[in-house]
Amino acid sequence: MKKKLIMAGIIVILIIAGFTVFFAFQATPGYVLNTVRAEELENADGTITVPEKYTVIDAEAFAGKADFRKVVIEGETRIMESAFYGCPNLNEVVIEDACDIDSKAFAACPSLKSVTVKSADGLCADDAFEGHGGVTVYCQEGSQVLEVAKRGDMNFKIIE
Repeated sequence: MKKKLIMAGIIVILIIAGFTVFFAFQATPGYVLNTVRAEELENADGTITVPEKYTVIDAEAFAGKADFRKVVIEGETRIMESAFYGCPNLNEVVIEDACDIDSKAFAACPSLKSVTVKSADGLCADDAFEGHGGVTVYCQEGSQVLEVAKRGDMNFKIIE
């Protein structure tokens, strides 16, 4: 009888542990599982491409890195605070889909000359491009990126 009670107790504990792990993953936002850091991506001739499978570029993920000139972000992505802060050679950013661009995401990049945001959707912090090197923002009419460019006295061009 004592062995049966012990076995039943162990089974109950295992079931509770299983449900705990299951619900922990359910409660974890999907973007946490799809976060990218610099060391996970290939630098092809000075271009970093963030594939669509990544939904978050981690805070300070590429901060201060000097080994690339261009960033292409393919999918719907959140670019966390200071993700590309202080990248001295970054001169071009291409964002293919809707993105949320957090505070200082591309700040203090003195070589930054061109930012293309192809979607009108997404949010953009007012200081996302602070300290740029005379950037021109290419974006859609009605986008928040356009409003940030206007308020920040940046050059901009409307794209379709």
